[in-house]
Amino acid sequence: MAKARSELLALSKKGDLTGAELDETARQVFAPCYEQRHHLELVAPPEVTTAALTYFRTVRGLRNVVAGGKGVTDPEWEANAGEMKRTRESVQEAMREDLRRR
Repeated sequence: MAKARSELLALSKKGDLTGAELDETARQVFAPCYEQRHHLELVAPPEVTTAALTYFRTVRGLRNVVAGGKGVTDPEWEANAGEMKRTRESVQEAMREDLRRR
């Protein structure tokens, strides 16, 4: 998801794509996250899965913002960026806690 987040940020700065191209590219960038999500749901404990699914949904929200042609100056972007940071930190802490218990 971190890779998708970075690629979506870079994509949002491209000004040479049509709306349809932007939408398609944003979806392609995010598509691998679905496989990762399903794998995580199988192997991670519930605390990690819950936090990771929240982060997944936030990154998917970023995909939608980028696909809609919005950039870093749009209010939707700023709201999503704050939520993404919070949810990323939450999943990282859940993963660290899981490792400490092992």
